[in-house]
Amino acid sequence: MGRPHWAAVPFEIDGQQVLVRYDWQALRTLKDKFGENYEGAFGVAYMNLDLEVMAGYLAVGLELEQDGQWTAEAIIAASPPVLETFDAVRKALNLINSGKEDPEQDENPQTGLVRKLLSMIGLNGRSADAPPVASPQTDSGD
Repeated sequence: MGRPHWAAVPFEIDGQQVLVRYDWQALRTLKDKFGENYEGAFGVAYMNLDLEVMAGYLAVGLELEQDGQWTAEAIIAASPPVLETFDAVRKALNLINSGKEDPEQDENPQTGLVRKLLSMIGLNGRSADAPPVASPQTDSGD
């Protein structure tokens, strides 16, 4: 029995509509390929524009629907938009982990953004080699 349709994120690649989705086996594959902090590694790959890693995550997410048609190499050759690729994989990972595309949608947007950025790079707080995270500025009404 496959994952329900709600757990899939629509994505277009090379003119073809596909669904990005993960199940527990796919999460195991991501963990085996990219390590314990596979979600943080994806965020780092995006920030570093590591297209091979991003394509690898997308290929795993397409495996359930496409049966191996979209390998990492084929994804790189098709060159889908980087931001759309990141967003589709992030939403699909959120769906398998929390059941929601955006689990922090109800929190303060500024707090959520900072937390998302930190989690994407695998930080629970600031490390010595991490860039400083600016505090969100609020409008004082002046």
